[in-house]
Amino acid sequence: GPVNAVSPDIATSARIAHAIGAAVRRPALAYAPGFALHVVLGEFASTLLGSQVALPGAALDAGFTFAHKRLEEALHDLLAPATAQRSAVQTFEDSIVVNAPLEKVFGFFADPSNLPSLTPPDVGFALKTTSPIVMDRGASIEYLLKVRGLPYRWKSLITTWRPNRSFVDYQLRGPYEHWRHEHVFAEVAGGVEVRDRVAYSLPLSPLSDVALPLARRDLKRIFDFRRAIAARVLAA
Repeated sequence: GPVNAVSPDIATSARIAHAIGAAVRRPALAYAPGFALHVVLGEFASTLLGSQVALPGAALDAGFTFAHKRLEEALHDLLAPATAQRSAVQTFEDSIVVNAPLEKVFGFFADPSNLPSLTPPDVGFALKTTSPIVMDRGASIEYLLKVRGLPYRWKSLITTWRPNRSFVDYQLRGPYEHWRHEHVFAEVAGGVEVRDRVAYSLPLSPLSDVALPLARRDLKRIFDFRRAIAARVLAA
């Protein structure tokens, strides 16, 4: 059958510009913000700004292994293979072992309606997508939240969906320049291990690098809260 010959990553023009700059160790190439194009080009700007997300679903289902899972890695290998990689993408990992059946644990974390209770109250997490949400590859979810008191609209796309094994959500719109959250589930002694792997970057890197410690501290606080709530609810 047909196969989409596309990357497993999703990127905006801003992220592409910053990734090229990081690979060649030069300031990021200038990119035109959407509002500026609308001012100059009017309705035609929608043609330039419009994009489609194509997922390599068939390739992943067939077990195809990509040489590079992230844009930054691919551009570094292409543009500066002989130099040490310096990426703006950060990583964060967390895990918990829950004494509950695999199906129950996966279902709990995969249900978007549980996200508000898994998030600290001051984040102000609120789902905007109408329930029920059918979770599968290609599903999108919209919600509102606050980052350090500032409100943001966030839209996520489910790019990988393996029931009772794993799923991945990408940020299509939100406060981060790049956000990929992989949820992995595995039966272990004592229950089910839930492992979270987050790859993220802040907008306007490297200028925003000074805020990285705050961003990491915020993530740790959110996942600490998430871990405590999940352990209490699932063990009941």
